[in-house]
Amino acid sequence: MISKFIIRRIHKAKNHKRKFILKLYEIGQQIKVLRKAKKITQEQLSKLCGISRVTLGKVERGELGNTSVKALDIILFNLGLEIEF
Repeated sequence: MISKFIIRRIHKAKNHKRKFILKLYEIGQQIKVLRKAKKITQEQLSKLCGISRVTLGKVERGELGNTSVKALDIILFNLGLEIEF
């Protein structure tokens, strides 16, 4: 089981990528912080990502359960981050 993800902030400038490692339980907290910083509601972000608001809420609470890595990748991408594989 994967217990950590390497997340990169996406920047438009070349060679300007900031990496940080998040444990699984930290990803949801970081998603919520970034979403609120961008002044986006759960409803708005879930529509951008093509997932339900309920699913996004579970992710933000760290209830990843059946959430796929693809869904996490889409959420993070819409917040300007990406998972480094």
